[in-house]
Amino acid sequence: MSVSAYNEENWIPVNENASCLSVDKIICDKNGVLHASGVFVTLSGDTVEGLVRKIEDDWEPVGTIRGTVSTFTFDTAGNIYAAGNLYLDDTGSFAHFAKYDGETWSAFGGKRGCSYNSVRVLAVDSVGNVYAGGYFKKLGDDSVRSIGYWDGNRWNKIKSTYFANDSTDGVDGEVNAIAFTRTSLEVGGNFTIYYGNNHVLESMGSWYDGYFHYYAGQGCSRRDPNTLEIVVATVYDIALSANREKMWIGGISVVSTGGPIMVSPGHQEVHSLVRLRP
Repeated sequence: MSVSAYNEENWIPVNENASCLSVDKIICDKNGVLHASGVFVTLSGDTVEGLVRKIEDDWEPVGTIRGTVSTFTFDTAGNIYAAGNLYLDDTGSFAHFAKYDGETWSAFGGKRGCSYNSVRVLAVDSVGNVYAGGYFKKLGDDSVRSIGYWDGNRWNKIKSTYFANDSTDGVDGEVNAIAFTRTSLEVGGNFTIYYGNNHVLESMGSWYDGYFHYYAGQGCSRRDPNTLEIVVATVYDIALSANREKMWIGGISVVSTGGPIMVSPGHQEVHSLVRLRP
């Protein structure tokens, strides 16, 4: 197994000699340095589980964190935020959430009352709130349903008009992707929308003006030609253009209807892609 890069002609291994036993997530920092979570073997033969970065042709551990990193992200200052079953060797402590400031890992967010892989995505907004998405009902000591944000003191719920029976309790379902456009918080996954006495599954939602709004299948689902029923996608990732005005989504059964570009309620252009997953 390896991490590969596309050079406009072929896929080539990122590190020819250093190898990967498993890779969970890869991100480049603001300087273009590749970071990855998983299990890796360095040129010296050492096995590293956790978070590494690519230095020339080798993998280098990021600080002294060890354990299973289910997901991680960066803020605009370059700090790293990670979720998983983490051992912070600097302090000898165990944590589910940790922050790396370039020198030291420190725990935040309290303990999580469920398995490590229930948190699937982290994202940081412009004021430093850390958003977590996944499939859970509690983060730390706070009741949070599948999406919430850490404000430095506690986990907070996301108010939702459509996405849960309790309009103050987040999303009823799984959240796999979080992204911030210029005007909204975009959420991808597979969750239930309630309106009146009816409920349907959806895969994309947008939070702006203080509430969640859903896309009603735009760019996220398709109609089965035989049964005429709506087949709902599961969105696993969201990518934004540099100006954060265009959005691409990737997942299972993600099909565009009516053309390659769909316009969301927030007026971003939504491009539908299919991403292969095991």
